[in-house]
Amino acid sequence: MNVQDFEATLRQDGFTELLARQQPPGYFLGDHQHTFDARALIIQGDITLTVAGLASAYPLGTVFELTAGTLHQEQAGPEGVTYLVG
Repeated sequence: MNVQDFEATLRQDGFTELLARQQPPGYFLGDHQHTFDARALIIQGDITLTVAGLASAYPLGTVFELTAGTLHQEQAGPEGVTYLVG
């Protein structure tokens, strides 16, 4: 998915804020949750999210979604990760 389509989809689905986030190579954040729904587009590198013991990798150009309250872990790949998140 490209950035323009991602932004349009976010607006269409009611997301009102778009932020760019960057994490360094080897970044790891253990179990945590957010108070908001999140949808992100990977624009550089990759990230692995682990939810309920299941790890899912998200490379460049892919989108992930997390519902508010979902307990998860985050780990950036060897190049780190940059993503746009709504």
